[in-house]
Amino acid sequence: MSGELVVSAAPGHTWQGRGRQVIATARSADMILMILDATKDDAQRQMLTKELNDVGIRLNKERPKISVTKTKAGGFKFNATCTLTELSSEVCFSILREYKMFNVDVVVHEDATIDDFIDVLEEAGTAPRQYCRCIYVYNKIDMLSISQVDQLARQPYSVVISVSKELNLEGLLERIWQELDLRRVYTKKKGHFPDFTDPLVLTCQRGNKTFTVENAVGLLHKSILDEFKSALVWGSSVRASPQVCGLKHELQDEDVMQITKMTAAEKIKKMHGKKTGTTLAGGNTQVDPTGKKEKEKKAPLKT
Repeated sequence: MSGELVVSAAPGHTWQGRGRQVIATARSADMILMILDATKDDAQRQMLTKELNDVGIRLNKERPKISVTKTKAGGFKFNATCTLTELSSEVCFSILREYKMFNVDVVVHEDATIDDFIDVLEEAGTAPRQYCRCIYVYNKIDMLSISQVDQLARQPYSVVISVSKELNLEGLLERIWQELDLRRVYTKKKGHFPDFTDPLVLTCQRGNKTFTVENAVGLLHKSILDEFKSALVWGSSVRASPQVCGLKHELQDEDVMQITKMTAAEKIKKMHGKKTGTTLAGGNTQVDPTGKKEKEKKAPLKT
């Protein structure tokens, strides 16, 4: 990643070269590899990290555990499930006023900062934040001493290599696989063997950013979710193979999944609800067809 390209794409700079293309690629990437020169200081690493942060890319961070829910009325409500050192009800209220948000329920589940709260508010704006994994790869370690290489290797999210001497290249590949947390899911048709040549790859950056059956089906095609009934799963994520699973089941690496669609009768049943008179159409809300409970709740007539 070139420092000049990233700087040219940052806010306040004129668009030059292919800076915007680099930023667009970084925003859609599952991981960023920042190649650095081990013989130089960390000025380039700090500069690249700052410029990516300015365009809304948060490296090696997770989304703040803050819930912001807009309401039609009720004003501002604030609640925290932990001790806060920087955020407070007054600070959140003043920030929300700047965004012209007055009827909001805010729940904070961690000791977040003001910048974290602003990042959550910007998710619905024109520049949503992107949380991406990043590995700092230091090249040319063959020109350093053992103590210097050891110091670089002990830094967080850092890997030391030497391309010319082919040192620690396998370790870099292993670290990339570990940080990406890739999960390969193989699909299977009824009556056929699984297709082990073209797996469906799940990551924490794709789809709804989960490893559930729902995300896997949605990555295949979103229209299948409307016809989804259940899934047969083989692999380490189930106790018995195969096992019937729903949309919220979490898949593991190298699981095999077979999707079962609803029949025409089941689609009609889902659309119109059960015809027993005990549930509302389109859901499982229980009702009393006789109306006895409603009669009991009514007050007696005055005589």
